[in-house]
Amino acid sequence: MNAQCRLSVKMPVAGNRIDPLALIDELRAGRVTAWIGVLLLASVIAYITVVFAGDVHPVALGLWSGAFGLVLLVWCGAMAMAMTRDPGDQEILRVWIPVFKAVAIAANLLIAASVWLFLPAAGPELFALMLVMYVWFIPIQMLAENRATRVSVLATLAVFGSLTLFVLTHPAPYSTALAAFLVVFTVSVLAMRRVIHRALAEAIQARLEAERAGRALNEALTEVADQRDAITRFLAAASHDLQQPVQAARLFFDQAIDTKSAEARDRAIRGARRAFASTQSLLQEMLEHLRLESGAAKPTVASHAIGPILQDMALEQEAVANAAGLTIRVAQTGLAALIDPGLAKRILGNLVTNACTHAGATRLLIGARRKGERVRIYVVDNGRGIAPTKAATLFGAFAASGAGRANFGLGLSTSRRFARAMGGELTLDPRWTDGACFVLDLARAQAVARSAEAAVGRGGRRPCEAA
Repeated sequence: MNAQCRLSVKMPVAGNRIDPLALIDELRAGRVTAWIGVLLLASVIAYITVVFAGDVHPVALGLWSGAFGLVLLVWCGAMAMAMTRDPGDQEILRVWIPVFKAVAIAANLLIAASVWLFLPAAGPELFALMLVMYVWFIPIQMLAENRATRVSVLATLAVFGSLTLFVLTHPAPYSTALAAFLVVFTVSVLAMRRVIHRALAEAIQARLEAERAGRALNEALTEVADQRDAITRFLAAASHDLQQPVQAARLFFDQAIDTKSAEARDRAIRGARRAFASTQSLLQEMLEHLRLESGAAKPTVASHAIGPILQDMALEQEAVANAAGLTIRVAQTGLAALIDPGLAKRILGNLVTNACTHAGATRLLIGARRKGERVRIYVVDNGRGIAPTKAATLFGAFAASGAGRANFGLGLSTSRRFARAMGGELTLDPRWTDGACFVLDLARAQAVARSAEAAVGRGGRRPCEAA
């Protein structure tokens, strides 16, 4: 997982809601400075331990230096593991950021406790040196931390609070002035830390936003390129496929004019009619595709009984089916659906036309059945079927719908889009092996369904429950 992942977690930091990706980037970007800060702090701790070896009780000094050494060891080990393992974003958020925060808090508490361990044993010169080191500790901590690992303000105040309290409880020349300076310095350092971290956070956030904008731009450019390529394929395929039936019609006209045989003339006229029908079908598919692309096709979905729609569509397709030697049978049904009758007829008519022109079918059954709160309309033929390798791309734009047919593949793609515009879906049932079975799935209409079923019941016929 990388910084492009989408995390739904939001972490509250200093009263604000911080983008986790920004925290993760800050942690990764600050690894080098963190190592520098830790090495400097380790050097100072080792120096202090050596300097106070003869002045502080050995047990207390051993416990303090051992505890600090353990804290630094855990910090270094965690940093090394995080760098070598390159953990994912979720692991960084849930494991490593809490570990680094806990180590930083422990370091602050040990520094605050060291004030009461070392300063009582320090002479004037060593006291001044230790004071400088305490003041130096906070900038070093700022160098080693970021928003992902920084400790709370209270943990930072513990160091200067402990130092200020020690100065006030151990009177010496200029103690009051020194305590006041420590308070002002603490406020200044905390304000500076806030400004630095805010600037770093804004820089990282700006980079993340730029990356997101870049990805969005690339996606938009890819989409535009795909649309451009689709339009190019559409125009090339349309101009090519339209030429075929037009040329065929011209040849049939020439044959009808030149032949002296009545039988040959009739055959040429029938061929010309088929060519014109194919041209009309291609132009209709082009028009429907362009209407969908422009958003001009707006379905009017309402409750309608399915039976009359299926019967009307079958009558409209009867001439085409008879010419292809195909028998259409519509199963009786009393179901109803939320449907646009015009779009439904065009979808089902396209399926019938496909079965007539390239499926090689002799029988076609149209029926409906209820599936929960959905209604499924089945169009089943006994033709040659559809190969599994072609089924995956059958509904894609510009996919060939069948061998032997001049068609740039808009029919099924447009039909599926019409189905989805009505809140439904058009699919191919892969379980059907003897021919092809297309399924138009729509929402069931309750009120119309009850009245339609009652009407069928009064006629003494049961609605079709399976196709």
